[in-house]
Amino acid sequence: MGTRDGLRTITKLALIYSIALSLFTCLRHEMFMTRAYDLGIFMQALWTTLFEGKFFYETPDIGISTSGSFFGVHFSPVMFLLLGLYWIFPHAYTLLILQSFLLGFAAVPLYKLAKRVLGEDNLALAFSAIYFVYPPILAANLFDFHLEAFFPIVFFYAFYYLEKEEFTRFYLMLFFALMILDFASVIFVISTAFYASYIKYYKKILRREFDDRVFLRHFILCNIMIIMAVVYFQVCIAIIEKFGTRPFSKTLNWPDLGTNIHEILIGIFNPYKVMRALSYDFTAKLLWLIMLLLPLLFAPIFDPLSLIPGLPWILVAFLSRYGPYYQLGWQYGAIYTPFIFYAGLRGFNNLLSDRIFNFLERVLGSRIHFIKRLLRVYKGLNRRRIATIAGSLSIITIILGLTLRPLAVNIFVGSAYADPLPIPNEHTAYLHRILSYIPPNASVLAQNNIFPHVAHRINAYVWIPPNMTDFVDYAIGDVQHPEFYMVIPNNNFTYDDIFYALITSGNYRVYAAADGIILLKKGYQSDPVLFIPIHEIFDYRRLKYYSTSVKRVEGAISSRVLVFQNKPKGSLLWYGPYIGLPPGDYLLTVRIKIALSDKIDLTRPVLKIKIYGYDERKTISIGFIYFADVMNRDWVNVTFFFKVIRPDVFEFKGISLLSNATIYLDFISLEQLSIYP
Repeated sequence: MGTRDGLRTITKLALIYSIALSLFTCLRHEMFMTRAYDLGIFMQALWTTLFEGKFFYETPDIGISTSGSFFGVHFSPVMFLLLGLYWIFPHAYTLLILQSFLLGFAAVPLYKLAKRVLGEDNLALAFSAIYFVYPPILAANLFDFHLEAFFPIVFFYAFYYLEKEEFTRFYLMLFFALMILDFASVIFVISTAFYASYIKYYKKILRREFDDRVFLRHFILCNIMIIMAVVYFQVCIAIIEKFGTRPFSKTLNWPDLGTNIHEILIGIFNPYKVMRALSYDFTAKLLWLIMLLLPLLFAPIFDPLSLIPGLPWILVAFLSRYGPYYQLGWQYGAIYTPFIFYAGLRGFNNLLSDRIFNFLERVLGSRIHFIKRLLRVYKGLNRRRIATIAGSLSIITIILGLTLRPLAVNIFVGSAYADPLPIPNEHTAYLHRILSYIPPNASVLAQNNIFPHVAHRINAYVWIPPNMTDFVDYAIGDVQHPEFYMVIPNNNFTYDDIFYALITSGNYRVYAAADGIILLKKGYQSDPVLFIPIHEIFDYRRLKYYSTSVKRVEGAISSRVLVFQNKPKGSLLWYGPYIGLPPGDYLLTVRIKIALSDKIDLTRPVLKIKIYGYDERKTISIGFIYFADVMNRDWVNVTFFFKVIRPDVFEFKGISLLSNATIYLDFISLEQLSIYP
């Protein structure tokens, strides 16, 4: 296959990837799987700049950016480039599609780079194909929109021009990289320029070949680029401080080293602090690194010097207590992916050219038979084998990471994997319907996953102080979604704290409600214009339970029932289902049958039902089922009325009060009777 054919093939693959991920991420948005942090931030910042005359104004970061400008959090000149596109198409889809195409078409310069380094079209195609299923890239693509999406395409081109020794274009790429994302850009421009001058051409430096004018000019310009990046770092600090607070003046991301930039820099040289930082969540950090290298067949380790440009992020992650830096469910994978791939290409090239084998033979002598066989395996890999093995390893990496989550191995944690598949359902249809009741010019408070759908207004908020109980015209919350209970970043209260303060203030009443979704309106005094009550059935598939049997039982309505036989007194039989409930009155029905081996007093309780608020850690109601209720050994419906004052996630616990009974649970029915205020 020729270069043109290979380039044509990778372009087609990039187009397919970009279209597929565009459709998928846009569908995620429609299913309320995007967030204020961070899609909503970019939507509001761009919209207010274009249509309200406010300079990148956004409210989610108002606690950090005192002016409300995005530039009070990040200095990113690339935002100006987005304004033109957003002016033409002001929609969430614009950013999601742009991100998919940026990440997808980064495979084109990757292919050119791989062809340059490896010299073979087939191998270049194989490594480019791996990129499309590389877990960090998929996570970055799935999680909202972020400026980090520019990193792969820019740095792949930078490394490509470096390998071709087209240095002017290389410097232009580094200069553009500085415009992406303040401090991350600065760090990687410095590390790449350092590598491009001191590491890649170290032999020329050792031989003092400064009479080579091309090399001398390149060496000088790389050092100028490093100096420029350092100056730019200071400019970023000054601009961010002008619009917000001083960066790194107080950070909790590296607490073992310090809480501000000066303490952190000093702490790096303290061995005790470094070891303490490294030891925190070390297993997860190590697995993260392994899972980065696994899809590339560990090729990057065969050229460790080429890992130097990406080394800053590895250090940042291993010394941090901030999980997203070393987890594969966030946007940060787009930052370090081009550096891992570049080292992988260089490492694989070393394997093909016998450099590694010759080096090990000089060091180890004849004790390298196993290594020799291993290197032969690498050499025997063709395009199809590399793509198949690496693609399979990428998929295995994702499956393994998601499987290990229950074991507290938090690798695939983050917004990219927090939601189920975006399948349209009745609940999201209700949410879209209720949103339509909010006038376009009204001020509104919306929880994290709803905020992007109201972000095109200057007075949309994802949080306000809980004591500001008459600040917004509308407030919307979905008590069945985890984001309703989210801790507000950089604050010590949650979204449900804010919502409860509005409910109890007397200034708001329910304007519309459906399936746990609540829309409050300030000053409203009538009945809800829409009220669709919650009605749920919980059987063995939705309840949680300890060791017991699931059987077909005559007379049951469910296909199978839970059977608890002779459980000790006080045993927790079942719990769950962890359902969010808004304030209101409810009817709980337990369909049950109990068989006793001995006769007991009719007034004796045989089962306790505890209604427990999971988030508040509070029991709101306790009911009992007595022998008189179930004495006929037949199926009976036992009902309990209870009231919810504060929105919470609830579970219904069944606790045995006898040890000589067989308890059959058919289902638990929950019906909402009213909502208030």
